[in-house]
Amino acid sequence: MSKFTYRVQDTHGKMMEGVLEAPSEEQAHQFLKDQHYGVVALKKQGGSWDFQKLVRSIETVNITHFNFFVRQLATLLKAGVPMLNSLVSLQEEIQDNILKHAVLAIARDVEGGTSFSDAISKHPKIFDSLFVSTVRAGEAVGELDSVLLRLAEILEKDYQTRSKIKAAMRYPLFIVGVMAVAFFITTLFIIPRFKSLFAQFGGDLPLPTKILMG
Repeated sequence: MSKFTYRVQDTHGKMMEGVLEAPSEEQAHQFLKDQHYGVVALKKQGGSWDFQKLVRSIETVNITHFNFFVRQLATLLKAGVPMLNSLVSLQEEIQDNILKHAVLAIARDVEGGTSFSDAISKHPKIFDSLFVSTVRAGEAVGELDSVLLRLAEILEKDYQTRSKIKAAMRYPLFIVGVMAVAFFITTLFIIPRFKSLFAQFGGDLPLPTKILMG
């Protein structure tokens, strides 16, 4: 199986990009056509070095976009929209490129018959084990929409808590920074100016002053 990078246009004229696996370029092209996409570009990926893949492995998903995705997915499922249709619809609106590629891959897996929990488990950098386990439990009892909505609420509260902690830490960190700058300015520029004055006291200087002069 080879990997192909594609750029397609859907029936509404929106452009999408992604990566798919296929035995050949012809089969990859046919697969995209079967999904009612207009193929704009299709290119086989290189061997072992894939810069875009490397970048995606280093970057992290924007937490605000992730929370929005989870809440919107829960809302669509609660409204009776099928999982595949919900994923495809949300994928078009996602602005975070890493999450966008992941949702596209998840949609393909779901279309192939994979459960949603198994599909997201293939992306551990985005969906951690606790998230996957909670989703799997929701699937088992037929309450996936309610579980996702609850997860969205938890994620949003967690994000708000972290934001408040960061905001509360800004002032102390600013004060510490100012004190550090003041200390270095005093040590490097002010103290040396008094060196000749201190030298008049000979060995009568206190030990901390000697250390500071040194």
